[in-house]
Amino acid sequence: MSHWAKKYDQDVTVFRKYAYSKTDRFRLRKEAEILSHIQHPRIPRFLDFDENRACSQLVVQLISGASLGSVIRSGESVPDAWRSEITDAVESLHNLGWNHADIKPGNILIDGAHAYLVDLNSAAPHGEPYSEIPDRSFTPSFAAWRQVAGKGEVSPSDDLFSLALTDFV
Repeated sequence: MSHWAKKYDQDVTVFRKYAYSKTDRFRLRKEAEILSHIQHPRIPRFLDFDENRACSQLVVQLISGASLGSVIRSGESVPDAWRSEITDAVESLHNLGWNHADIKPGNILIDGAHAYLVDLNSAAPHGEPYSEIPDRSFTPSFAAWRQVAGKGEVSPSDDLFSLALTDFV
């Protein structure tokens, strides 16, 4: 059996994320590294990462559900626990020395009564000057001004700003 066909626990449904360009492969590798070091019930569980000449593949636990943005647009109710669950997930990332760096309604999945923080490929290490991050990727309408301007250093307060703005929406 090839590495690409690896078997996982039967109780886990997998989500495969592929990257082909040099930049996307770098981001996916970074996401895999972070996910391999974090175990949080509101962040998809890391299962595997593989690279070959053609592409990189990240395999994580599939989170069913819809983005917070989709839930809001559809008029469905948003579980009250989403704020505390996502805040706790963000704090776990911060404890590892990373900012999510792209907190927005599209990167929060709602599945029943729970919320999940996904898509860590924009993550940035605390203290890194924004001007020196070669792969800066974020959503400007949800980013802190330092992040948008590329000035100053990555700080947990930038994620907290994005989280507060997401909560406001």
